[in-house]
Amino acid sequence: MWRYLVKYNARGDRVGDSHGRAVFSDSEIEAMRQLRESGMSYGEIARKFECTKGYVWKVCSYLARATTAAVITEVRDDS
Repeated sequence: MWRYLVKYNARGDRVGDSHGRAVFSDSEIEAMRQLRESGMSYGEIARKFECTKGYVWKVCSYLARATTAAVITEVRDDS
């Protein structure tokens, strides 16, 4: 048996780590933002997470991964 949570925005689109093209988990995105707030540079964060400085900047500026979940549903398989 397996189960997981799927997050949707108000339009019904998957968001966060539920999105099919998400590379980072929601907790990793939050960690990037916390590291930036604590003073770490974009380059240092990018090296730590093995991504580009531009992506880190977008995440920390809330231009990427900024949509909040309006609905969270549980998907399960009881086979």
